[in-house]
Amino acid sequence: MKIIKIALVCTIAVVVTCFGGACTTTSETTDTTGISSKFTKSYTYDMVKGVAPEGGFKIYLDASGSMPGYFTDGLTDYIKIVSGLQGGSENTKVYFWGDTTHEITNLNSTITNGNYKAKSSLFPDIFKVMAEDVKNEKALTFLVTDGIVSNSSSVTGKRTGYTISDLPLLPSAIKKGIGDSLAVAVFRFTIPFGGTYWDIDNKQKKLDNINRPLFVFAIGYPEAVSYLKESLNKNNKQMQNFIGLDPKQLYMGIIKKKKNQNAFRDVNFTFDSDSNDVKLASGSDSFEIAVDIPKWISESGINPDNDGTLSIKHEDGKEVKVDKKYNNSTLTVSTNDHVTFDIGRFFVDYYIVMRSSDGWQEYSCDDDRNISSDSSLYDKTFGLKEILKGFELATGQPDTLFKSSFEFKYE
Repeated sequence: MKIIKIALVCTIAVVVTCFGGACTTTSETTDTTGISSKFTKSYTYDMVKGVAPEGGFKIYLDASGSMPGYFTDGLTDYIKIVSGLQGGSENTKVYFWGDTTHEITNLNSTITNGNYKAKSSLFPDIFKVMAEDVKNEKALTFLVTDGIVSNSSSVTGKRTGYTISDLPLLPSAIKKGIGDSLAVAVFRFTIPFGGTYWDIDNKQKKLDNINRPLFVFAIGYPEAVSYLKESLNKNNKQMQNFIGLDPKQLYMGIIKKKKNQNAFRDVNFTFDSDSNDVKLASGSDSFEIAVDIPKWISESGINPDNDGTLSIKHEDGKEVKVDKKYNNSTLTVSTNDHVTFDIGRFFVDYYIVMRSSDGWQEYSCDDDRNISSDSSLYDKTFGLKEILKGFELATGQPDTLFKSSFEFKYE
């Protein structure tokens, strides 16, 4: 078997997202001989550099529906979350949603004394206000909430939100509310809950001595959301109350696309290449592609071997069946049964696809009416999947995080 080595230098940066790991690693590459861009193309993403929001942090607290259930046994953790956010900026304002006339200066006493009003949490409306705050005040905005999609007002019983059958309508409504050009971060905590839970039928369910998910949704300009991420990754001391509760993190919209930054390169001069063509040596049934993937990729849960896809097609459109193995920055490709390539031109694509919200679907449910009798629903959030889909639409978050292609001729 004759091994042909080529190198495809690929610096990848993605939203972490979803991925909770740090992503600051930079890989180095060896000097190589470039191949004409006529035969190779690629794109990847760089993370937007973080910049502190000029308008500081603006935090909204949801007090509607099931939220008071966190204000008993979970109050200590709840206050840590909010105070941890406040530590992220010297200019921070906190309000209960629907009441921006009263800034909260002592959250503990405000909650324990019941000095707050609850307003129905219809997410498209809230996200629209948050997006307007971003643009008008240049702030990074937050919503601390149970994340449960509302159906109707607990006061009037009038239907103002979404039923089970309406859930597919929610993502487009969220996209419309947020608009374009903004980024989003999602944080999921698990803290004690004890009290009344309101289900999708707007009926009360008593839940005591359990743990429930609590969310922080952040909306801001990409630079501000990236700044938030960098602050958390650096273990900002002022945000330790927030960080210490170890939230699951998801980021969307803080990457920017770069095309043709990572050209196909021949390391060992094993291809006969010039401005007219790239030719693979006769008798070859395999080759190795060096892919320069930063360390944080694997740390973020992306496995280049399992999550990376390789496609090789002959010029007649026929797919070439190959085996691939990624190890130590090298992707080894061999034809099935080591049959040599047919004569002709071949087109090679290598790409990594990862939806940012992958791994979050398990936390969502589309029916919460049996929560009092089904403990498996305790850690689920009604409509979360649709909320995340709305964020993906609003931020234009890509699924294909990296793709590189080249072509060669075999004679």
